Amino acid sequence: MRNLFFMSLGFTVLPVFGQTGIGTNAPVNNLDVVGASAAAAATGNANNGVLRIQKTGANAALDAGVNGTTNAWIQARDAANYANSNNLLLNPNGGKVAINGGEGNEILTVNGNIYVSGSVKAAQAGQVLNSVVLNESDLSKSSSTTVANTRSTVVSYNYTPVSSNSKIFVAFNGKYGIGGSGNDDWYSYLLVGSTTVQTRQSYFDNASGGGGRATSLFPISGVYTNTGTSALTIKIDVQELGIDDSFTLEPDMLLTITEVAR
Repeated sequence: MRNLFFMSLGFTVLPVFGQTGIGTNAPVNNLDVVGASAAAAATGNANNGVLRIQKTGANAALDAGVNGTTNAWIQARDAANYANSNNLLLNPNGGKVAINGGEGNEILTVNGNIYVSGSVKAAQAGQVLNSVVLNESDLSKSSSTTVANTRSTVVSYNYTPVSSNSKIFVAFNGKYGIGGSGNDDWYSYLLVGSTTVQTRQSYFDNASGGGGRATSLFPISGVYTNTGTSALTIKIDVQELGIDDSFTLEPDMLLTITEVAR
């Protein structure tokens, strides 16, 4: 049994025995292709990767390569212009895909954690289309916010729906304090666009034998029926009905937005 080695030949070799090496004289698999390390280029059309599958008479290509000592890549793209990426289809006729082991119990099985920097979308009613969890850094609240004697917006975020036919569930919770004396009413409001979807009241009573509060301003949550894909401003307002107290929102909060198909 002998191995077959070649660097660049203009004909097809189909060995019956042994291994075929391209760029190596010590192949370990039936076909072993070795090339230089390089990240997948995003411009140009020069040599990039170690393997290419290309459609005859067209620029549609699938390239594969290695980058460094721990990364490998595949990229569907235009062979004449790497700035134009093509779609990569896995099992277009059906079948299941498993990542990081397993047998593929569902269409996609991932054995491990999933990190998403964009949106996760679904098509059927009742399914989650997108979910966003924002903390004080995401909301640009690095310091406390104090207001008094008026209705004020203490948190604001612009959310763009992924569907024009959805329900948007919003929940906010934050650490806050009330300062001052006397009896006072405080209200919190959750608004999506110009629609107030929830209101909460907190009543403070300093009379003899009283004290405490009837409820709290946060958490506050509500549901908005969405019919468009334009950006919606989600706001948390607070309002004092008395004149001698102040409200302070601390930089310790979470705003959760969940969009569901309907």
